[in-house]
This record gives sequence, structure tokens and C-alpha cells, in this order.
Amino acid sequence: MSKVIEQSFFFHLNDFKSCLLDIESGIAATSKNESLRKLYCLKGDVSVQLEDLDGAIVNYNKAIELDPTYFLAYIHRGQCFLKRKKHQEAINDFTESLQYDTKQSGKKYYYRGLARVDLVGAYNSDKSTRRSKKFIDDTQKLMLQACSDFEKAKSLKHREVFSAAKEYCD
Repeated sequence: MSKVIEQSFFFHLNDFKSCLLDIESGIAATSKNESLRKLYCLKGDVSVQLEDLDGAIVNYNKAIELDPTYFLAYIHRGQCFLKRKKHQEAINDFTESLQYDTKQSGKKYYYRGLARVDLVGAYNSDKSTRRSKKFIDDTQKLMLQACSDFEKAKSLKHREVFSAAKEYCD
């Protein structure tokens, strides 16, 4: 049943509400953790398409609860955190995903680098801390880490990283 839902006809038609109904049916009919983790991750993906980031995070949490090594759920939840400007949580998820799988490592490094750059931007918008030595040290460290992540993503031939590396690290 999981394969049918993963390949959901409704997902490909961008009928995400119908897709959610398919997924709910699959969850109700499945007892295997591996299938359930995939279904909850897919449900999170559909929630993202419906612009329900909170619902997506709940579903990715459930997928991770079912399988704490499910790297895809960490990547997708990290992307949600990044959109929510929860930078440290995003960085933590991208870092966690690197521990469990070497596939898509370029993507993981790229997104972790973006989260770090975005965090520097958030620090820069906080006028109360901009001039302190700690602020300067923290932002420099984050930018070095971001550029290191971008370099790792480039070495793994992740396509999206080249413009980001040029924009932030050259």
C-alpha cells in the first residue's frame, strides 16, 4: 500500500488534499514502522505543499520518532525550520542527517550552510548586539562554517551551491 501512496496520483496532479486522504488511509492500514515513517514523511511533504509548516514539522517529528535514523525526515524538517527562521534547529537537523546517510550529502551541507548564512543575517538585524566583539566573533565563525559547508557541497557536486558559494564566500 505504501508504494501506491508514495506514487500517489493525486500528488502528481497537485491535488494535495486528496493526497492527504490517501496517506491517512495508508497510515490506518499499516503497522510496519518502515512504511509508517515514509508515510509520515510524505504527509509532511504534502503539508509543506499546502503551506502548513507546523503540520509538516509534526509529521516529520512522527517519522523521526518511528525511526530516529531516518535522514530524509531530518532534511525536510530542517528545511521547514529554515523557512520558519529557526536557524539553530535547522542547523541541528542538517547536521543530524549527515550522521545517518551519505546520500544527498551535498544537499545537506548546502542547506546547513544556508541556515548559517541566514543566522548571520538574523544577528545583523539585531542592532543591540552588532558592535560587540562577541557578535563579530560569532558571525565570522558562522560565515567560515557556512563557507566550509558550501565547499563540501561543491566537492560533492551539488548544483545549487555554486551561486551561494560565490555570493557569500568569494
